[in-house]
Amino acid sequence: MLYGQFNMAYQSFDDGERTSSKIVDNGNWNSRLGLTYTLPVGENTFRARFETGLTRRNSSLVSQTNTPAWDDWRRPLLRWFEVAVDSK
Repeated sequence: MLYGQFNMAYQSFDDGERTSSKIVDNGNWNSRLGLTYTLPVGENTFRARFETGLTRRNSSLVSQTNTPAWDDWRRPLLRWFEVAVDSK
């Protein structure tokens, strides 16, 4: 099953001389995408889950003088990776 959330915002700075506006991803609760997989194997069940943050220009990293790339994925954005076998 595929799941996720998108938490985008419009962020604007104005210092009285210049205005800078960008579409950003919420730095406190970022957008994410995940996948879960479940497979019965005899009397056991195989489960896997993968989830990553998407980092669509994190709002906490944007300012009038700094604008990160739109698609700056970094390893710390790996939120969840799990593989398990449930037995009876």
